[in-house]
Amino acid sequence: MTTRRPTRPMSPWRLALALLAAAPACDEASPREAGFVDHEESRDLDPIDGGKFDGALAYFNPDLIWDDAMFTNTEVVTVAGIQALLEDTPYGKRSFLADEQIGGRPFSEVLVEVAHGKQLNPMLLLVRLQVEKSLVSKANRPGGNAVDFALGCGCPDGQACNESYRGLDKQLDCAAGTLRTHYDASVAGNGAWRMLVAHETLDPQTVTPKSHGTASLYAYTPWVLEGTGGNWLVWNVSRKYIGAMIDAGTWGAPADPIEPEAPTGSCVDHCDSDAAVLLGDGQACFCDAACVQNGDCCGDREAVCGASADDGAAPPPPAASCEGACGSSTAIAVGDGKECYCDVDCVDAQDCCADFAQVCGEPEPPEPAPGSCAQACGSSDPIDVGDGTQCYCDDFCATNGDCCADLDAVCG
Repeated sequence: MTTRRPTRPMSPWRLALALLAAAPACDEASPREAGFVDHEESRDLDPIDGGKFDGALAYFNPDLIWDDAMFTNTEVVTVAGIQALLEDTPYGKRSFLADEQIGGRPFSEVLVEVAHGKQLNPMLLLVRLQVEKSLVSKANRPGGNAVDFALGCGCPDGQACNESYRGLDKQLDCAAGTLRTHYDASVAGNGAWRMLVAHETLDPQTVTPKSHGTASLYAYTPWVLEGTGGNWLVWNVSRKYIGAMIDAGTWGAPADPIEPEAPTGSCVDHCDSDAAVLLGDGQACFCDAACVQNGDCCGDREAVCGASADDGAAPPPPAASCEGACGSSTAIAVGDGKECYCDVDCVDAQDCCADFAQVCGEPEPPEPAPGSCAQACGSSDPIDVGDGTQCYCDDFCATNGDCCADLDAVCG
């Protein structure tokens, strides 16, 4: 039996990555619990003509809100394209954000710069500003904290907002960092929401993200809410804005679609396999029942494969095994129409089960029957017949008339 080596301790690099993925990009950012069902701009709930879209935008699929090619495409939209959309919005008005300044620079320029810094599509941040506070559709700048805490970063539910996050620039940076952290955690396979791993939303619905970008969006807002809010609203507003830019000729060609890959170190497509799954840092994990005893299961084994009745139990004996059958003359089916045995006679008959010697040990040679030439052919030693007389198995017994009865059968 091959002994599997135990998993080595987590490297400092993996530990640092795990801690980074577990923490939000800004201290008090959290999933949006409300799901945006009280969204202020009712026109964002109107259905959008899907004829101009393909991929994730062609039709609503809760498992694919944004594909990874679009989520990470920093080149598909420019500062000029964002500015043009704000000056002539899909709501038939000019957005106040078209004139908004951040540190003396146009809002559109800062938004694109922040998105590029996190390797995100700038449209993602613009959509979130509309989904959370309907800022794009407002012609007049709203008062209060609507702009300074536009994305909710630093504003825990039921508590005052943290002043260190005040400002549209800080809100954009915080939201972009949080979305990127969730995306990277899905790629690394250690996020709460991960590509190709089923998870339940707060609706509740079971969603299996088909992209890392979709996993990030659900980690940020764990709702589907088709037709009313949640990630359906993110999807529908994305269609509204991207469709408007397509019509205006300001939406560039997206990058080639990225084919989904199973996360490194994941049990996706490996359930019950004893093959090693590479972790990407020189280590490996496993997804079979034996990994529970060996302590080397992949982190998502239970979520992907479910608990097995065999977990923690010794593996069953192989088919046609002598386990529990040593000394028995009962035939054991091999599985191909043949039989094997686990008694002492199987050695001479050459029909022992494959693990006979390993399980039962080498058999002791049987004691010869009284008056038998077994193991005595050619010997001149007398053999006790059992009735007070003796017989022989040598060459002279025929002349002397005292051969053992089975001389010819045993010795030939």
